Amino acid sequence: MPHLLETLTAVVSDLTRRHHLPDIIKLSPLQGDASARRYFRVNTSSYSMILMDCRALIDITTAFSSLTTSLIKQQIPAPHILAATPDRGLMLLEDFGDTTLLHDLTQHKTTSPYDKAVQLLVRLQCIPRSAFPTLPTYSHEKLMAECHVFPHWFLNRFLKLKLSTAQHYNLNLTFEYLINNALAQPSCFVHRDYHSRNLMVKDNGSLGLIDYQDAVWGAAAYDWASLLKDCYITMPRSQQLVYLKQGHHALQADVNTAPAWDSFLKDYDLIGLQRHLKVLGVFSRLALRDGKTTYLNDIPRIINYIKATCQIYPELMALSAIMRMAEAQFNLQRQQTTEKTL
Repeated sequence: MPHLLETLTAVVSDLTRRHHLPDIIKLSPLQGDASARRYFRVNTSSYSMILMDCRALIDITTAFSSLTTSLIKQQIPAPHILAATPDRGLMLLEDFGDTTLLHDLTQHKTTSPYDKAVQLLVRLQCIPRSAFPTLPTYSHEKLMAECHVFPHWFLNRFLKLKLSTAQHYNLNLTFEYLINNALAQPSCFVHRDYHSRNLMVKDNGSLGLIDYQDAVWGAAAYDWASLLKDCYITMPRSQQLVYLKQGHHALQADVNTAPAWDSFLKDYDLIGLQRHLKVLGVFSRLALRDGKTTYLNDIPRIINYIKATCQIYPELMALSAIMRMAEAQFNLQRQQTTEKTL
């Protein structure tokens, strides 16, 4: 890390000089996210900036820059890009501070910040397609690829479970059912990770939006499930529905394309299920492949979300049986791991 910081400091110093930004005083690593990107805080004599290091994903920098410009044009609080070297995968961004919505919620033990998150999401979803001409569609292929992360990484690689032929068949039928629902939903801007760790509470109390580089045009209920069925903090379903109804009412008033409430609620539950199945696979992959084991602590919450949805919809009976088996194996592995550390 010292050598990396020294190298990056030299590169960023050159970047700040060329863009007439203040001189660097200090470069400090920030806690990473669930990707190959790395972030650093750049302290200068006047203010701080965030360095986004995308050298491992250099092809995303141009798309990120274009999307950021489009969001800011639509009055969405994305961080301004202060300087960039797209060919080297480095960007200097506006610094929104250290306080995530998750931190604010856990510190103050209140859900009131969700009002602002709901309002911002409504604004995002009311932006027309023409504002994002290059945004990819959340296609059947992409949705199915996400679904298959669940059996490969969570069931097979992490839990060492082998499904029977019948279970594989039923699981694929469930995937098709979820995807068909997603594709039938009204379409809008989808952040794909609109949750409490990607909403920053700025010094003035307003929210800032980050980590939107994987956005697509797709199912309208997706980001609602991401926000209200958050993988990192639990909200009771009764409270989820309060905010979901608030958002549904606002969407009906603003764009008049939101479906009836019963349909919107079902869309919310089913696309949330698709997301949570994917996340079980992603968190398992992060632990096994990348050594990021802290994400395993959130798996019980995600399993509970999936079980709750399966109990509501009879069409999910086959998935419910698979999840009972998976939960038992997960709990057994946790118990064995705990015993080994004693």
